Amino acid sequence: MKLACIFLLLSFALQGAIPGIVNGPDGKPLPGVRVEIYASSGQILFAGETNAEGRFEWPASRTGSVQVRLSKAGFTSRELV
Repeated sequence: MKLACIFLLLSFALQGAIPGIVNGPDGKPLPGVRVEIYASSGQILFAGETNAEGRFEWPASRTGSVQVRLSKAGFTSRELV
């Protein structure tokens, strides 16, 4: 099964953080998904897990391109650029 991720980018400008939610193929939020965000240099910027509602929040402290990696046992890992 594949993971899906939705970022609410508008919140970044207003709150200085980027919240997101990870959904499964059935569209339901997934708790316990490992979320890793990397700079283009490969430096890890954030590592955490989604909460019981499939949500996470990255307290973004920099701008620029990032790579997001999502993983959970029983699902195909996903990388988003």
